[in-house]
Amino acid sequence: MRWAKKHAHCRAGNRKSVENRRENGENAMRFCEAAQQIRPV
Repeated sequence: MRWAKKHAHCRAGNRKSVENRRENGENAMRFCEAAQQIRPV
């Protein structure tokens, strides 16, 4: 989970997805996956 610290927006988006899953859930998850692909653990 090293990328989690650098990609704080990923965790923030994940937390938001719980409240607004339809609004930002998919977007945050997609961004999260993109960050993981760019910087693999």
